[in-house]
Amino acid sequence: MEYAYLLLISLAVLCGVRMLPGDIRRVIGPHQFLAAVMLPAVGFFGHFYAIFALFTAGLILCAPALTMRGLVLADRHALMLRANLFMFCLPLMPMLTYTVAISGLTILQFTFVNLLSIGFILSMLLSGVRLRSPGLAMWDIAFVAMLAMQIFMDARGHQLTYGLRACVIVPLNLGIPYFAISRACYRSEPPNRIMLACIVAGCILSAVAAFEALRHWLLYYRMPAFIHADPEMISGYAKERNGLLRGRATWPESTGLSLFLGLQLTMLVALRRQVGSRIAFFGLVAMLLVGIVFTFARVGYIMIGVGLIACFLYERRWAHLLALAVLGPVVVAVIFALSHVSPQIAASIGAGGDASGTVGYRSQLLTAGLALFRAHWLTGMDMDQIYSALFFLRQGEGIIDLVNQPLTIFMRGGLFGGLIYYAILPCILVSLFVRSPRLLPESRAAGGACFAGLLGLVASLTTTSYGRNEISYVVLLALAAGVLSRTPARSPRRPAVRFGGAPVAA
Repeated sequence: MEYAYLLLISLAVLCGVRMLPGDIRRVIGPHQFLAAVMLPAVGFFGHFYAIFALFTAGLILCAPALTMRGLVLADRHALMLRANLFMFCLPLMPMLTYTVAISGLTILQFTFVNLLSIGFILSMLLSGVRLRSPGLAMWDIAFVAMLAMQIFMDARGHQLTYGLRACVIVPLNLGIPYFAISRACYRSEPPNRIMLACIVAGCILSAVAAFEALRHWLLYYRMPAFIHADPEMISGYAKERNGLLRGRATWPESTGLSLFLGLQLTMLVALRRQVGSRIAFFGLVAMLLVGIVFTFARVGYIMIGVGLIACFLYERRWAHLLALAVLGPVVVAVIFALSHVSPQIAASIGAGGDASGTVGYRSQLLTAGLALFRAHWLTGMDMDQIYSALFFLRQGEGIIDLVNQPLTIFMRGGLFGGLIYYAILPCILVSLFVRSPRLLPESRAAGGACFAGLLGLVASLTTTSYGRNEISYVVLLALAAGVLSRTPARSPRRPAVRFGGAPVAA
């Protein structure tokens, strides 16, 4: 039954986007329709994780489409078509993790995201494209340094076997997606299209989240059990606000989905001229806002606020910034006034009684976390030491929720470890801002989407933890690296391939 509703929602959103005026309709084609139909079907009815894994990687490798001519496969050189499909599928399913272990030692760990990434990398190999991209070398080195610090933080304080596990899982879950997405953006023409494909997928999740909240029914909740993926630790049905279930769609929790949808809306504003129509633009904005409302989390609004400021700063639109400064407080005041009338609005912005305690908790965490950082600024601490020192913050669910990701990174890695981890971030942000006038015309708006998305995401993460949005952070870094490498002097030599919805017969 869940699959039937997911199918109806997905097809309704995709058909709605196809009917919108402008260029946005060209982002969606028969490949995306087939993926939206088949991915949940295999997730619910595949029975075995191996079947799901082979189908997911094969979906990108073969890029099938169902047309009037029957089932056709994309030409092996159609990398841009596959990049579009890859980014469309990226948020469309839960992570669906599957761990392969022998005697307690993790050998491999598969997720939906790294399966998609493996499929795209295999596509590049089969097309004859060189995986080595000199223009990306500098960013690859900075990202490897970030991964090395992540492995160190995960392994410290544990036995050797756990350290070996970190050496396997971190590159698989973060390194492979970065590699695939950075190359996809580097070789896509134009890169805006693959970002818009992900935004359309975000609209599907937004509709699913609204359905879940209104019907009190999590549509993806049972999917991991059907294909024997690793079970979830905390039930999504435990997350309510003012008596309303918080929609989460494919995310493990609603706060993460709110942040992701806010990120997609911010990137949509940066890419507004590529949408091709004001009607289409405002239609997509409305769809994303609906989902943010029904996650009942403040973080999505924080993401939008910071992201819009960053977007107009990147574009040097000083009048828009002034308008935000004037109208922003008015809009906030109106929303807070409406929250006293509507319980739904109050729950959405976290103004309800059951959400007010989270502000005090975050303030306590910040104070205690900064004290720990000052005491261990040189060496940092392992997670057991952090949890032991913050025992007084344990909540009703029996957990200590570290809802400030940058602070957590610096507590774990110390000052120098935190600087190594975040070294890539300021380099990318400064490069995007300074070099934006010199970027290729088709890359300038994509650079703005990455700039606004990264600033908004990092600012929002001071009120929450990574969760699945660690992948969102890696995706933004990869997209930004690809955009920055597409300078006139380093324009990649691309094969003559078609981009768009129309399939190419094999």
